[in-house]
Amino acid sequence: MLRKIKKILHKIHFSLLDWIIISSSIIGICVVGLLLFKNNKYITITVKVGEENVAYNPIGSRKWFSNFFTVGMKEINGFGKTEAEVLNVFSYNSEPNKKNVYLTVKINATYSRSSRQYVFKGKPVLIGSTIRMYLGSVLTDGLVTNINGVPDTRLKKSIIVETQVFGDTSVYPQTSGVNAHLADSVSLGDTIKDDQGNIKAKIVDKRLEDAKQLVTTSDGKMILTINPLKKDMYLTIEIFGYTQNGTLFMFDDIPILIDTVVPLHFPYVSLYPIVTKILKVE
Repeated sequence: MLRKIKKILHKIHFSLLDWIIISSSIIGICVVGLLLFKNNKYITITVKVGEENVAYNPIGSRKWFSNFFTVGMKEINGFGKTEAEVLNVFSYNSEPNKKNVYLTVKINATYSRSSRQYVFKGKPVLIGSTIRMYLGSVLTDGLVTNINGVPDTRLKKSIIVETQVFGDTSVYPQTSGVNAHLADSVSLGDTIKDDQGNIKAKIVDKRLEDAKQLVTTSDGKMILTINPLKKDMYLTIEIFGYTQNGTLFMFDDIPILIDTVVPLHFPYVSLYPIVTKILKVE
C-alpha cells in the first residue's frame, strides 16, 4: 500500500505555488485546531468596572455609564463562543453623581501550565490586574478584586461609630455648626443601601445642639458663645462593614478611622461626617 502511494506521489508534480497553498492550509488547520481545542475553562471572577482607568479611579463612574450594566450581558468572539458573561451586578453610590460598580463575571480563560495561572486575552488573571471586556455595546475595563476559589480574608462586622457633621467653615470659620436645613435633612433610622437592598449604614442616634462659636472681644480675649443660625450635629452610625488585617472598612475600601470621613449618600442629601469615636465592633 505504501509503495502504491509513493508511486502516485512521484507521478504528481507540485509547483512552488502548490506547496505554498498546501503549507498555508496545514498551518491554518493547526491554528484553528489550537483555538478550538486549547485548554480553556470558564472561571468566575469579580471585577470593579468603570468608564475610565478603574485602577486609578477610586470614586467610581458617572451614573449614566454605571446604569448600562445588567445581568446576562455577554462578549462573543468571532467563532460565536461566549468569552465573558455577567452573572451579577452590585453597586452603591460613591458620590452624589457617581457609583462604584462590581460585576460577577464568568470568563473563558486559558490555563497556563508553565505559570500555573489563568490567562484571559493574553493577560494573567490575578487579583489587582485589569481586563478589558466588550459587553454588548459597552466597552469597559475591570479591576479584578476576587477570583472564585481564592480565600476571602475579610470578616463581616457591625461597627458603631460616633460622628460629627461639620459645616462650611469658610463662611463661619470659628464655628463647627451646620445650617438648620442640613441638620433636619436626616432622621433617626435612615439607612444607606446598595442596589440590592442590603443596608450598609444606619443612623441609630442623632443629637442636635446649639452651635458653639468662638468670638474675639474688643480687648483681644476669646470667649465661647452660641450661634443661633447654626446647629452642632452629632450622628451615631451603625456600619455594616468588615475587618481585614486589623483595619475596619465600610463598602469596599473606605477605612474607618478616627478623624476620617464616613461618606453618607442618602437619596436627597449627601453628608460627610467625621468619626470622633469607635464605640463598638462585633
